Amino acid sequence: MTKKEVLSMFGLEKSKRKLYEFDLEKDLHKDPKKCKELIAKVEKEKSDLKNRLRTGTDKHEFEDGGIILKGLEALEKVIKKIEGKK
Repeated sequence: MTKKEVLSMFGLEKSKRKLYEFDLEKDLHKDPKKCKELIAKVEKEKSDLKNRLRTGTDKHEFEDGGIILKGLEALEKVIKKIEGKK
């Protein structure tokens, strides 16, 4: 058995496929200015949401705000990762 056959048998052969790139990644790679604007917008939304949560709301709004805040933080993390790949 050849080395290539053994690697193939165990799924260890090197893949020559191109990694999938999301639409957001494509857009941000094309326009670096848009990336900066999007990060600033997400940071502003996060700070506004945090202020609203601090001032006090009912339980349902507080839970929903927490979920949205986590989503904004995840989006910000992804955008910064895309920005770093340039």
